[in-house]
Amino acid sequence: MKPTSLLRLLSLAGATLALALSTQSGQAQEWSQYLAFDDRFSVDFPTDPSVEETTYETEYGFTLPARIYTAEDDFGTYSVTAVDWSEAETLHTEAFDACESAIDDLRGGDNPGHCSRLYYEREIRGAALHAAFGLIERGSEVTHLGSANTEMVEGIGIQLLNEDGSRWYAVLFWHNYHLFIANAIAPQGMPPPLLFSTSLGFLDEQGRRITYGERYAPLYPVPHRTR
Repeated sequence: MKPTSLLRLLSLAGATLALALSTQSGQAQEWSQYLAFDDRFSVDFPTDPSVEETTYETEYGFTLPARIYTAEDDFGTYSVTAVDWSEAETLHTEAFDACESAIDDLRGGDNPGHCSRLYYEREIRGAALHAAFGLIERGSEVTHLGSANTEMVEGIGIQLLNEDGSRWYAVLFWHNYHLFIANAIAPQGMPPPLLFSTSLGFLDEQGRRITYGERYAPLYPVPHRTR
């Protein structure tokens, strides 16, 4: 290769690297930690999110209150859905009592005569998995499905490829009677939203971020904290 060609190649590579670094740096400088005290989580957003009050239907058909926190920038759309499960046990108890009285099934009669108090625990243990299944049902191509972990809280990670070339990155966690579904949609050609997907954390009643010394899983004893 001629010296002039080599110099041009090195110059082009340097310019490309500088552009990539400046883009990432500019993106990082705009992001900041958002503290959602009502739902006890923290996450990095590019701007202050909008907050929408909504509801969420569980695997067994119960309707629970939820909030969707959403923010956008040139690199994608980011949201956290926080579902409050604090009233779920009461709903399951009422359904069990009605089932006992009516000799009917919790899900509408497809298994008549069978009532169980175990549905509550089953639904909690499978809450993140059921939510992940809901994402898969959208029909996009699943490119990744596996475990996720933040501050020793176990969860599920899923990535989807949409028909328009955009990608959906999601992590799902259960913590302190809340289900968290963190989604990021990156347009075609945009980098993975690492600033968002790796920043989700959980807060205690004083608003301090929690880190556990051992794994946290639904309905198991809460492990000791290191922070």
